[in-house]
Amino acid sequence: MPRETPRSSRVGSRIQRVLGQVISADIRDSRLGLSTVTDVEVTKDLSAARVYISALGDREAADQAVEVLNERAPYLRHRVAQAMSLRHTPSLRFMPDYSQADSDRIRSLLNSGPAGEADNKE
Repeated sequence: MPRETPRSSRVGSRIQRVLGQVISADIRDSRLGLSTVTDVEVTKDLSAARVYISALGDREAADQAVEVLNERAPYLRHRVAQAMSLRHTPSLRFMPDYSQADSDRIRSLLNSGPAGEADNKE
C-alpha cells in the first residue's frame, strides 16, 4: 500500500476503534476466539483498508479469525459506514497478524531450555 497520509492515518485509527467495538459486541462465532484489531492501513484515496487481526493462541487461531471476519466484511463495512461520516467507506480486507503468536512461541522455546542455562543467563 502507498505511504499513509495524516488523514488516512486518522481514518485508520477510527476504523480500528469502531471495528474493535463491533467485533466484540456483535459477532458471535466460536472460531473468532479472543481476537484483536492490531492495526489498520488505509490507502491515500481511502478506497481500501487492510485490517490486521491478532488472536490468542497460535497462527491457526489468527487464520480462523481472519476467515470469519472476511466472510462478514460487508456487514462490518456497513457498521463502519454507520459510525463514520465519510463520503465513501473503504473496503475492508482482513489480514492475520502473527506477532503475538510468534512471541508466545519464542517465549515458550526460551523457557523450555535446559534449567542450568536459564540460571546462568540471569
